[in-house]
Amino acid sequence: MSSRCKRKRRGVILIGVFLCLMAVVLINTSLLRSTALERRQLRTESRLIQCNWLVSSGMRRAVKKLRKQRDYGGEQWSIPESTLAGQAKVDILVQTVSGQPNQRRISVQAQYPIHPVSRAVRKKTWIVQLDTGAKQ
Repeated sequence: MSSRCKRKRRGVILIGVFLCLMAVVLINTSLLRSTALERRQLRTESRLIQCNWLVSSGMRRAVKKLRKQRDYGGEQWSIPESTLAGQAKVDILVQTVSGQPNQRRISVQAQYPIHPVSRAVRKKTWIVQLDTGAKQ
């Protein structure tokens, strides 16, 4: 076999190795992007779940305060960073339902974490009946 043939053969092998390396790099890049996307989605889902828990807690807090104080109008409830993995804010608004003096509309909005870009926000509204004090 001539030296010219050996060089051509080495060149073809080198091109083959290069193409295999390129394929491996492209596959790894795709896997890294996929992993990063899944991680971002998990963080977003965990923030939304935490917001749902905060909304539920805000509702329970409002009902508990309404039992003690009928004219409770709501509050802004701040949860420090030391309690959660980031600072959270819960806004509670209590309003009398028009024409229903024994009913209150409770609106609760939670934000977690307090960050301009990566925060989750959840808002829910309930109508609750106040105890009239009459025995049944």
